[in-house]
Amino acid sequence: MASVDGARSLLAASDETHEYACDPCESEEIEREARHYCVECQEYLCENCKQSHQKFKVSKNHKVLSASRFPKHALTAQQPSFTVYCSCNQNREVEVYCEDHVDVICNSCKVLSHRKCKLFSLRDKARNYSSEKLQSVLNKTKSLKNKIDHLHKEKRASVGELERQKNDIKKDIMLFRKELNTYLDKMEHNMLKDLATLQEKQTVAVNEEIVSLTAALERLSLELEMLEHAKQFDRKETMFASEMKVLKSLKEYETLAGDMHTYGTKPVLSFKKNKKITDILRSVDTLGCLKINMEVDPCSEKRKLKELGIRSSSQVDIPLPSDGNSLWISGCCFILSGDVVICDFLNKRLTLLDQNVALKDKLDLTSGPYSVSAADNNNVIITLPLKQQIQYVQIFPTMKAGRVIEVDKTCYGIYVFGGKLYTSLEKDNKGEVCILDLNGNLEKKIDVSQDGTSLFQLPYCITVSETGDEIFDGKTDIVTCMSADGYVIYQCKDDEIKGPRGIYVDAWNNVYFCGKETNNIAVITADGRFCRYLVSASEGLQKPCSVAFRGTDKILVVGCCRETNLFCFKLE
Repeated sequence: MASVDGARSLLAASDETHEYACDPCESEEIEREARHYCVECQEYLCENCKQSHQKFKVSKNHKVLSASRFPKHALTAQQPSFTVYCSCNQNREVEVYCEDHVDVICNSCKVLSHRKCKLFSLRDKARNYSSEKLQSVLNKTKSLKNKIDHLHKEKRASVGELERQKNDIKKDIMLFRKELNTYLDKMEHNMLKDLATLQEKQTVAVNEEIVSLTAALERLSLELEMLEHAKQFDRKETMFASEMKVLKSLKEYETLAGDMHTYGTKPVLSFKKNKKITDILRSVDTLGCLKINMEVDPCSEKRKLKELGIRSSSQVDIPLPSDGNSLWISGCCFILSGDVVICDFLNKRLTLLDQNVALKDKLDLTSGPYSVSAADNNNVIITLPLKQQIQYVQIFPTMKAGRVIEVDKTCYGIYVFGGKLYTSLEKDNKGEVCILDLNGNLEKKIDVSQDGTSLFQLPYCITVSETGDEIFDGKTDIVTCMSADGYVIYQCKDDEIKGPRGIYVDAWNNVYFCGKETNNIAVITADGRFCRYLVSASEGLQKPCSVAFRGTDKILVVGCCRETNLFCFKLE
């Protein structure tokens, strides 16, 4: 298959006419002669693939050459090239960085198109560049590719789901038909025909999305290949130029992924019986009606959290022990049943509230629980920092303390994802994030950044993105986003961030956290920038420490330090 700029060598060829195979067809094990060549993708295309290529939003404006203008080179995967070529002049190496256009260009483009721009020598601009910087872009590209791959799989699965729904409805129609008499023959035929048409129409719509995602995945794979080669060669100019080219194209695919999630719904076909049909059989011409219930994708709902406001708010009284302190709700989480579990640190108690946020059960412990995460349908896992322990707790049918995992440091945050325990620990004012298996065996420790500096001091909270590619941690006045490999993606430091606690992350890596010192719930966007306050201090929050969100009915609960109530917000 043809390569991205700089990903493979370009070898000189003679002026003879060469026959090339269509790259997309070749990947499908079909042999078709190429009649066109896409300059941007460096792909040979047959007539059919060329037409499809120019239909896609991401590639419709690409420069496509006819066979008579094919570039005079042969492509090979055996000899890697470590040169990044100019987008406009495919055979010219990039030598200049244009700050105005955030692009790398050749000297010809510098003279022809960028004379009034602010320009720098590529060598000077990349003088202090390193493979660690490229790794951050590599991580972002991988993460975006994983998200689009996830969308791609979801859309493909929805095609089969539509077929299954059609078959289920078909059975319902036939059962209903048996209750009626011979007058229903014509109506049954029309109804099944309408069902097939509706299903086919929706399938076509989903397939169009799949085509766009397929094209994006192929292009992102090529971008990743270029980044990997650039990192392997470790040439500063190449790595910097590779980043510039990839960042420019990533915006396009981020827009594609964002647009796809904006319409993150799937059609659900259903059939509704006409109950009056037995009385007015001779006067009707249909068995019922078909409709599409747009079932909202949970990921889409979470993404909308960024635009949500408060519809209503309330405070829930939590019963205290007769000799107890005021509440310090240091941690809380929703479990699969929709119930919420809260950690009362000062009173050494774990409390279970039902879906209406009313008391359901409680469990007194020997030490104060600080953080909680759902382990499975029936159990949660908590941290006991004063005992340096992690403990399982059974929730159903009754609350019961379970097995304990000993750690050698003070453990604060805990989050369960993909069969792993992510926990934040501290000892002697030095913090770290550890990834453990479910039995507490250490699999990975993260404590320093790429440049060897310490990442954490007092890491109080931790969570993981829905793809598992990013880990989020909060300490004194900083929110850190890092890859699962331990590379820092960003560290958000802002005057508005004071004492982050209780981090929650949505499907698009927007971060929601308690501002303990500012008495509010704040939002950081996926690119690591402070956005706004979701809940302000005017709502009565006093030193909020924990937050949890239930997407099914948009309920946000917030626990505070030294309060007697749990705050509950209905969002819209």
